[in-house]
Amino acid sequence: MNADATILNRLDTMTVSIDTLGRGLILMTETLVTHSEILGEILEACSAEPGESPLTEALKQIVAAINDQNETLVGIGATLENIGSGIEDAVVRGFHRASGTVDDDGVVQE
Repeated sequence: MNADATILNRLDTMTVSIDTLGRGLILMTETLVTHSEILGEILEACSAEPGESPLTEALKQIVAAINDQNETLVGIGATLENIGSGIEDAVVRGFHRASGTVDDDGVVQE
């Protein structure tokens, strides 16, 4: 594989990583919106007249939402763990190529 193809491959990998991070931020924002809505429902349930309270159902919804969000965050965490070293390696290789400290095969010259 020539140097241009290698660089383009690395850029594609970095683009995927950045897109994944962006999706993670979007999911976190949606989580904050959901939490705000849930807190509003809790406050409403707490201010209900004595008698049957919708608080029990609101709490069940909270538990379900938190469980869903935890699963999503675990997936995001796994993705972040796997992209860290790849990005670092790509940056180091790019630095060495840009500074001319590699041979024609991409091996670092010490």
